[in-house]
Amino acid sequence: MTLFKNREILETDFRISAPYMNETDFINLGELGVQGTRHADILKLYLSLQHVGTKGYNQLINKSFALNEECIEQVKQRPFLELYCEPDTNICCFRGIPHDIEKDQWDNWNLELQQFLLKEENIFLSLPEWKGNRWLRAVFLNPFITGSLIKQMFRKIDQFYDQYKQIV
Repeated sequence: MTLFKNREILETDFRISAPYMNETDFINLGELGVQGTRHADILKLYLSLQHVGTKGYNQLINKSFALNEECIEQVKQRPFLELYCEPDTNICCFRGIPHDIEKDQWDNWNLELQQFLLKEENIFLSLPEWKGNRWLRAVFLNPFITGSLIKQMFRKIDQFYDQYKQIV
């Protein structure tokens, strides 16, 4: 939140015109803030810091990075999975590259794996497309995720892979 002693500075120096608005003489407050017409979210941040505290956030962040490391290790243990890169965040992107099927079928395999995990374990991995390929994306934000849940997810991934091999 920023407070101004002189409102004219706000109106002239910080105004970002919205191209879809007609030029008018009135002050459109949506053009004067970083978030446009959205409400200020500072109260949410303030209350969260009061409740969880900086130490609590530190613990949550460190836990999310540790869970991500666990996920990365699980991916690396499986030759039919490929890690996109060593992440700098708490997001792990990987995909199945089962050599038992044609390379042009890998995207479909990953889609079916995503749906299988959602149906069988209620685990949702997003499936973005990057550089022409589908990737499974795990984001570790939920404070209730545990290492045992990650291990269970990879047991289900192994199960899916084994079942798929039998079909092919």
